[in-house]
Amino acid sequence: MEETQVPKISSVARIHNQSFSQSLLKVTGTDLENIVYYKNNAPTFANVEPQGLQGFACAVADIATHSKLRRLEFAQDAHGWLDISAFDFTSMVWADSFACAQEKHSICLLLGLVGECLLEPF
Repeated sequence: MEETQVPKISSVARIHNQSFSQSLLKVTGTDLENIVYYKNNAPTFANVEPQGLQGFACAVADIATHSKLRRLEFAQDAHGWLDISAFDFTSMVWADSFACAQEKHSICLLLGLVGECLLEPF
């Protein structure tokens, strides 16, 4: 399989691989900060232009693998859709605290946020 002939791309941050980021900007016109590959279930995001994202992802994969993959096919998610997503970190919202206590009907309940729940866009 072709996939075994190219190194795994788990995360590419601009600060750590500036030549990749410059190549991506030159070929696609996109100044991307980071690329992350999620395996298994990940948060669901809505993409308004799936075909555009597919084309962009193929261009990125072509650059990242130095054109060593001739066939690029997307896996399907549990709903039969192509398993590809993009999300925007240009604005972020975060929790002021990870826990709070609320009283309801004379019962005190501790509410807690963990992991990605503390930070949006996750």
